[in-house]
Amino acid sequence: MWSPSGVTQKSDYAVIDYHSLIPPSIIAACQTRLAGAARSTPMTPAPLSAWGEDQVPPHYVKAECLQSAGSHTYRGAFLALDDLDPPQLRRGVVAASTGPYALALMYARRYWPELRRITVVLPNSNSSLSELLPELGADVRLHSGTSRDRERAAQRIARESGQTFLLTSGRAAVCGAATVAREMLNEQPDLAAIIAPVGSGALLAGIVSAAAAHPTPVRVIGAEPLGAGTCYSSHQTGTRVLVRTSSPTGLAADLDHGAPARYPWHIWRDRVDMVQVTDADIRAAMDYLLWHHHLGASAAGATAMAAALAFPDRLPDGPVGVLCSGGPLASTSHLSAPSSRACAWADLPLAA
Repeated sequence: MWSPSGVTQKSDYAVIDYHSLIPPSIIAACQTRLAGAARSTPMTPAPLSAWGEDQVPPHYVKAECLQSAGSHTYRGAFLALDDLDPPQLRRGVVAASTGPYALALMYARRYWPELRRITVVLPNSNSSLSELLPELGADVRLHSGTSRDRERAAQRIARESGQTFLLTSGRAAVCGAATVAREMLNEQPDLAAIIAPVGSGALLAGIVSAAAAHPTPVRVIGAEPLGAGTCYSSHQTGTRVLVRTSSPTGLAADLDHGAPARYPWHIWRDRVDMVQVTDADIRAAMDYLLWHHHLGASAAGATAMAAALAFPDRLPDGPVGVLCSGGPLASTSHLSAPSSRACAWADLPLAA
């Protein structure tokens, strides 16, 4: 295994109760395991160019879009692979993903040469990754069903093939997410809140765990696209809301998981605030991140910034940490016309 410390392997996860926060000792151990394999991505303050704009709260952007594979999911994917023993690695792994986790697995596999077989079940609407991932060596299976249907399909493939099924929102994913928030709070300990995009809820659960261990109170705010309102609706009602749709719509459709993942839900449901943002909010945030932070963020990556700009009155006094994670900008089609032209003039590199 990659782990330099030999700690926090599968047996150590067993001490985490189903409803409990991730203990600080395990978050720290996971950060040690990630050292040298995952980047400690930069936090950039609101630049001078944004000062004086009424809708811009004091903030720091955590540029996790610069992480390997363009997303925080790389951390969880790495930890999940690091938990496997050599025979499991040789048999291969299978996972269901909306896209980012699948790409993260392909980036992380370089640390385990014996891992030769990675099967990913993707929604059939994700045409760009379904073309890219096979070039990276993945066995891609397209599925027309819901997120839960794709997960069941991946489990069936694992039973039939002998591969290990990886739960994309399991303990490894939550622990990986917790290391992101731990970095943010170590670098800026006076943060009053952290805003993060919401998909399955694993990222929220990790941030909540890290924030709970911080010596001063830190509010955690989840930002969800209006068209993918399952986590928002679940938070409002206090029960997991499932929406059966096989074709999510909206700019940040890859954040639509159909329902909050069961394990993270029990961690974050009573410990966060939630807001919803529109496609127009997300476009404005993509423009803002490009012009003021020089980050080419995808729609999913800009969702938290959209919440900060759209709801400044909902934020506490003091600086806010905004997590930009969800993949790099792959197309300028969602930007305003001036921003699209700026990308062309600057020859901004886009994601493959």
